[in-house]
Amino acid sequence: MAEKGHSSKIGVVFVISVATGEILDYEVKSLVCYECRAREHMDRDSEEYKAWKASHTNCHINHSTSSEDMEASAAVEMFGRSVEKLHLKYTTFVGDGDSSSFEAMTAKFGDKYPVVKEECVGHVQKRMGTALRKFKKEMKGRKLADGKGVAGKGRLTDKVINRIQNYYGNAIRENCGNLQGMKESIKAIQCHMIVDEDMSLKKQHRHCPKGKDTWCKFWADMHNKTNTYDNSKRLPAVFMKELDPIFKRLSDNALLSRCLQGFTQNQNESVNSQLWSRCSKTTFVGVRKVQIAVCETVAVFNTGAASKAVIMDLSGVNPGQSMLKALRDQDKRRIVTAGRKVSVKYRTQRKILRAKRK
Repeated sequence: MAEKGHSSKIGVVFVISVATGEILDYEVKSLVCYECRAREHMDRDSEEYKAWKASHTNCHINHSTSSEDMEASAAVEMFGRSVEKLHLKYTTFVGDGDSSSFEAMTAKFGDKYPVVKEECVGHVQKRMGTALRKFKKEMKGRKLADGKGVAGKGRLTDKVINRIQNYYGNAIRENCGNLQGMKESIKAIQCHMIVDEDMSLKKQHRHCPKGKDTWCKFWADMHNKTNTYDNSKRLPAVFMKELDPIFKRLSDNALLSRCLQGFTQNQNESVNSQLWSRCSKTTFVGVRKVQIAVCETVAVFNTGAASKAVIMDLSGVNPGQSMLKALRDQDKRRIVTAGRKVSVKYRTQRKILRAKRK
């Protein structure tokens, strides 16, 4: 699901296929209608108002509860009409932790339309960072069992939190379809990052991958007969007990089993970006403009900028050769940009910039 705004008068919800990445359906929800607002001053019992009301068949108001309910309401509508409209039956719902839409569908359809909820790996990964930062904030000014605070050099810094969060995300992504593998990899993070004074280094790193391409420098040194591993960069032993509840909670079978497919909501972010570039979410506009922006977004997202030429042709406008070339060039640039954004270099730079903002 993708939406436009949680506090706005107008909301947009998309259904995007996890298999193809295409937008399959959309719904525009509105709490406002300019025509209705323009006639609020009229006497509701007057003949003039009654005549207008009878002719006002295209009222833009199609939602009566809060803005926060727009996504759930639209999800129920789109899932309910999928068979009749698209000859499709949705089986999987990829969410971001907010289960209101999924709960609304379950309450509406029940066992008649069973849908499996999967988690977005990206959002689950962020839970680790959120949990660690919350722990750090709650423990601010307090001493741990070793008489020292949580933060500071050699302690739970933002840099360490980012490392653990990235390791956690990789543990999920690299073990799609393997629940036990995920749990083992997450346990490896805890034992790799935190000192355990009751056992040898070899036992402390027993959960880490031991192959030649391992990310664990302890085992890399063992393979390469080098001495690059620095044990002093790990968190002190006191953090093993302090952070254990967080690692256990984020290693829960119920949570990880919803991550086995490795689904993400990256397509949602892309769709939202394209929609907002055509219709800013910070400036209020009418429903009609939003609907036009949504339709253009769907066309360009699914079939590229060249789809604009098809729309023009259907509208009786013959696009010229220069315009066709410009549209093809837009699609080429989009493909090149997409390829650059998935490159290792770009992703590394993005991680660095993201870490600086935290």
